[in-house]
Amino acid sequence: MGDVVVRVEGLNQVIKGFRKMDRSLAREVQMELRHVVRPVAADARSYARSIGLVESGALARGISPFYRGSQVGIRSTVSRKGYPYGGVYEFGGAYGFAGFGHGGGRPFLWPTVQRDEQKIILAFEDMLDRLTSQAGFGRGGVL
Repeated sequence: MGDVVVRVEGLNQVIKGFRKMDRSLAREVQMELRHVVRPVAADARSYARSIGLVESGALARGISPFYRGSQVGIRSTVSRKGYPYGGVYEFGGAYGFAGFGHGGGRPFLWPTVQRDEQKIILAFEDMLDRLTSQAGFGRGGVL
């Protein structure tokens, strides 16, 4: 499996703090994080198609967002004959599977995250600002 993870430093502490104030607010943060990363997954699907990774279309369809603990990311869940070839394209033959390419691969997840970095940051800031304002913390200003 090829995963590209965005780690938000301090996210665990933010969620724990929200949970102490209001349990539903912590759950809301976790749900909202999925919305932050969904457009990035859509961009990665589009990028994979634009660089020609479309033989069957399964690779692009297998790109999805995920949220786990303090990690938010996008992943390619597609495999062929038991081999996660999304990871092979992303990381190249060095991914550890004999018979799959040699060297650099044809990355499609990481370039998308790099290109969308500012969009991710702004969406995360907007999400936190909106949730804290809705919960009555702050005055709706920018964090």
